[in-house]
Amino acid sequence: MATILNKLPEYARPGRKEEYPYDQWFNGQIWELIEGEDYKSDTRYFKTRIRAAADRRGIKVTVAHTFDTEGKGRIVVQAKPQDYDRDRANSGPGWIRSE
Repeated sequence: MATILNKLPEYARPGRKEEYPYDQWFNGQIWELIEGEDYKSDTRYFKTRIRAAADRRGIKVTVAHTFDTEGKGRIVVQAKPQDYDRDRANSGPGWIRSE
């Protein structure tokens, strides 16, 4: 007999299931991700994937990368609070006009 469901089951959702725990990484803490351990793709490309995942969720993130002496990539990611305003954060009473 047919059944009414409250939401689509995981197997019926469009697109692929995300292979990385973006929701965990976007919890506001500062995360350091290490190439080969936390992600498998090229570091620069993976930075783009992180930004795209954040955009899909309506989250603003700070993302930076570097490479260690052995060439292994490292990415730092932190989600910003929902009410974060970049312009307001960058302009404050600490700004001193130079003459």
